[in-house]
Amino acid sequence: AEGTQSSNGFLFWFLLFSCAVLAVVINIKGKALGLLSRSIFNENMLKLFQREESTRFSPYLFLLYLIYCINLAVFIYLASSFFGGPKGIIIFVYILVGVIGVYLVRHFCLNLLGNIFSLNKNTQLYGFSIMIFNEFAGLVLIPFNFLLAFGPSEIKEIILWSTIVILCILLLL
Repeated sequence: AEGTQSSNGFLFWFLLFSCAVLAVVINIKGKALGLLSRSIFNENMLKLFQREESTRFSPYLFLLYLIYCINLAVFIYLASSFFGGPKGIIIFVYILVGVIGVYLVRHFCLNLLGNIFSLNKNTQLYGFSIMIFNEFAGLVLIPFNFLLAFGPSEIKEIILWSTIVILCILLLL
C-alpha cells in the first residue's frame, strides 16, 4: 500500500488522456494551435478570434480548456509532492476538482459582473483572453509535466522552477 501511495502511475494516464484530447482537437480543427498562439501576441487577432468563436459553442476550445485544467492539476500535484505534500490519487482528484471549480466560479462571476454593469462586450473579451492564455499554458505544461513526473530526479528541481517562471510570464502577459 505504501508503494502505491507515492507512485505517479496514475498521472501517466491523466497525461496520456490530455495528449489524446489534444490529438482530437488537432483532428477537429487543425488550425486551432496556430490561432491560439497568434492570439496571445496579437490583440487584433484575439478580438477577431473571439468574434468568430462567440457566435457558437466551440467543442475544441472546451477540450483545450479541459487539457489546461488537467495539466494545471498535475503540475500543482507534482509541485506539492516535490515540497513534501500529501500524495495519492485522492489528493490529485481534490486538486483537479478545485482547479475546475475555481475557473467555473471565475468565469461565472465575470459574466455576472458584465451583466450587472452592462459591460458584456468587455468582460466577454476579458474572459476569452483568460481562456486563450490558459489553453496555451495547458499546452506548454504537457512536456514539463511528463518530465516532472517521470524524468530523472536530478533535473526535477530545475524543471519545476523553469515551469513556474514560464507560468508567471504567461500570467503577466
